[in-house]
Amino acid sequence: MGNIINKQNIFFFGYGYVAQYFSRSFVNEYNHKGYSFHKSEPKYLSKPRMSVAFDFSMISAEILDLYDCFLISIPPNYSQKSDVVIEKFYDYFLTRNKPFKLIYLSATSVYGDHYGKKVQEDSALLAKSENGLARIACEAKYDKLKVNKNANIVILRLAGIYGDQRNAIEGIKSQRITCNYQSSKIISRTHIDDIIKIINTIFLSDIENTILNVADDGPCSTKVLNDYVCSNILFIPILALKNQRKEFRHSSFALDNKVIDNCKLKALLNYKFIYQTYKEGLTAIAKNIKEGVS
Repeated sequence: MGNIINKQNIFFFGYGYVAQYFSRSFVNEYNHKGYSFHKSEPKYLSKPRMSVAFDFSMISAEILDLYDCFLISIPPNYSQKSDVVIEKFYDYFLTRNKPFKLIYLSATSVYGDHYGKKVQEDSALLAKSENGLARIACEAKYDKLKVNKNANIVILRLAGIYGDQRNAIEGIKSQRITCNYQSSKIISRTHIDDIIKIINTIFLSDIENTILNVADDGPCSTKVLNDYVCSNILFIPILALKNQRKEFRHSSFALDNKVIDNCKLKALLNYKFIYQTYKEGLTAIAKNIKEGVS
């Protein structure tokens, strides 16, 4: 796998958790940085240094022509099964005559329920949740851009995301998480530090037009993870067990029983996870909390 030596310009469509941490960690890897998001202030980190903000309605082809790399992290419109980026700029990316790389952040919710079996990138997409169905539709639209010989489209199917400011340690301490639910369903996860490193590796590589699962090597049930936090990090009694909660839109990660295979990712990128499982990841988060680092 070769690397592109010259620094590139990057544009963020959406500036949520992943984009904010990516920008902070790899701000010096790119020349010009632009971003567009609807909220007036980022939720997790301060606005990116050495960057330009654009009102989404004012973004034009002339502006996008200034950039080589695009990170799409805006979630889809669940009812319309699309997102604002592909709806507004589909024709632009389809006909752009300058090479570009676009990473679309999808989710493993596209796989639906596989009854605890392992799923690869070519496994059947069985989603029934609004989230999963919308992601499937958006993936298909981004995938069609590959007919443009100048396009390099990489779709990342992210497992459950955790990291500083978003984790079970703080959830249990704040009593946002107060109990375990009766379920043996397996959930795959990935630490934010691994996600952003993977994104940066792809942008700076010659990898072309592919779909990759992004999940660590430690899938487990929510109860197993919460028990680990209580027993090994917070040193408190494990949480009480209750019956399974009612389904809601964003519960597809917890409701669909599957194990996300990451072999293609590790082989293609020669990637070694920073945090191989939730145990290493949560231990590092606990250290950051103690030291006041986020």
